[in-house]
Amino acid sequence: ADTRNPDTIQHEDPRKSISAAPSFEEYLKQRANEGNTAATAPTAPPAPIAEGDFDATAAIAQNKQLASSSGPAAATPSVGYGSASSYLDTLSRTDAIAADMLDSSRKASTAASAPAKTDNFKSSPRWRKKTKQLATLGPASSDFEMIEKLFLAGADVFRLNFSHGEHAQKKELLDIIRAVEAKYDHPIAILGDLQGPKIRTGTFANPAGELLQAGQIFRFDSDETPGNAQRVFLPHPEILEASEVGHVLLIDDGKVKVVVSGKGPGYLDCEVVVGGMIKDRKGVNTPDSILEISCLTPKDREDLDYMLGIGVDWVALSFVQRPEDIVEIKRLIMSYNPNNANPPHIMAKIEKPSCF
Repeated sequence: ADTRNPDTIQHEDPRKSISAAPSFEEYLKQRANEGNTAATAPTAPPAPIAEGDFDATAAIAQNKQLASSSGPAAATPSVGYGSASSYLDTLSRTDAIAADMLDSSRKASTAASAPAKTDNFKSSPRWRKKTKQLATLGPASSDFEMIEKLFLAGADVFRLNFSHGEHAQKKELLDIIRAVEAKYDHPIAILGDLQGPKIRTGTFANPAGELLQAGQIFRFDSDETPGNAQRVFLPHPEILEASEVGHVLLIDDGKVKVVVSGKGPGYLDCEVVVGGMIKDRKGVNTPDSILEISCLTPKDREDLDYMLGIGVDWVALSFVQRPEDIVEIKRLIMSYNPNNANPPHIMAKIEKPSCF
């Protein structure tokens, strides 16, 4: 116990004891001299320690003598226990321990800051990308495992095509997507794609269709008689009225391309630019003409009601031509649920240059 007067301790200047202490160089010389003196002094063999009588100092001295008298090391003078060399060895060991601790601390810090490499942790490039990817679901991608693979591969939005399939199938796909969303705690958008109006040709007398040759003239008219290699019925008077000379018509997704070369009451004469087969009820696209028709068919209105009921995030509107088309679908959405605070977003599908 410290028996000094507390008042004296309080007023002591700690710098005095430091300045009175020998320097490090003096300390090394002092310890080296003590070691050399101890090494040159003759020593007698250590007396055996009686059983039950343990002397720590004697044990240390005995171990030192035994170590110095064995093998080639005996020719090297020992500097004694607690010598300057032992002090330096202690410093070296302390520095090594400190270096190991610092290295371990750095490694632990690096490991803690690195993202965990687990399947559910958002550390892969899939979670850090900026571009949104849209995937259409079909018969080959309708189960949980495949939808999960598509999501992990980068899909951010899943498209439900209402041109095909039943409503119940779309609800089943939506439930699977929501299950994947819950598993990874990451939002996934669901887009319902409306079919839009389908403008198609009439039928042909030949069930196999007709082959149109580049350079020939082919007519679209209002005559319901089955078509041939020179003409076919077009049950869309709005196209006959809106098309002008020079306008392009694309048949069967563009496989056949014709340009209007003349028009009259109830018909269009067209020059075939890209020939090919034309068959019954093939689609007709009019990229240059603005048609006075709504982009929402009765089927689209039924599908829209179902989409709003199951809770899709986006609605894709096909065949957009005018701003009024967007206004119309927004009005239908708000009339379905006027108090809906989170109505689905509208995506305008750019399929006609006229929408610009």
